[in-house]
Amino acid sequence: MCCRKPHLSLLSDPDQFSVTQRAGRVGPVLLSEILVGSDLSMACGDMCDAYRVLVLVTGHTECVHRGVVRLRRAR
Repeated sequence: MCCRKPHLSLLSDPDQFSVTQRAGRVGPVLLSEILVGSDLSMACGDMCDAYRVLVLVTGHTECVHRGVVRLRRAR
């Protein structure tokens, strides 16, 4: 949605894949809500110059930025 290049790779069983996405623009800003029920990898650091803000509600995420790994779990 940011640069029209693929950023997601499925890491779990494709038969169990589930995702819901809603998006909308406010001027030049794209807001997107993604509900994922599968293990995914999102790699986009070198692909585009969009900013991403992750708000974790359930589950966990692992982000790597400039070689530094940040783990986050929902409360």
